[in-house]
Amino acid sequence: MSKAFDTVKRATLIQDLKEVLAEDELRIFYILLKDGQIQVRCREEYGEKITTNIGTPQGDCASAFLFFFQLLCRDPLDHYRIIAFILYLAKSLQDQITEHEK
Repeated sequence: MSKAFDTVKRATLIQDLKEVLAEDELRIFYILLKDGQIQVRCREEYGEKITTNIGTPQGDCASAFLFFFQLLCRDPLDHYRIIAFILYLAKSLQDQITEHEK
C-alpha cells in the first residue's frame, strides 16, 4: 500500500481539492503536500535530509484519505461522495489541530 501513496500527483491533487475546499482548508493540505524533508534517525545518528516531492507523506494520518480522494476524483459521476468525503476529512483534521493546540 505504501507504494500506492507514491502514485499521487500532488499538482493534480491540489487542483481537485480546490474544487471542494475553502481557501483556509486548502492551505492545510498545501502545507502538508509542499516539498517536505525527511531524515532517518538511528539512535543518536541522523542521516542525510531528503526532499520529497511526490506522493503523499507516509505516516501522516491524512495520506490515506488523500490517496482515496484522488481515486474518487477520477470518477466524474461521483461528486457527491467526494464532497462528503472531503467534508469528513476536513472536520477530522480540524479536530486534530484543535486537540494539538490544547
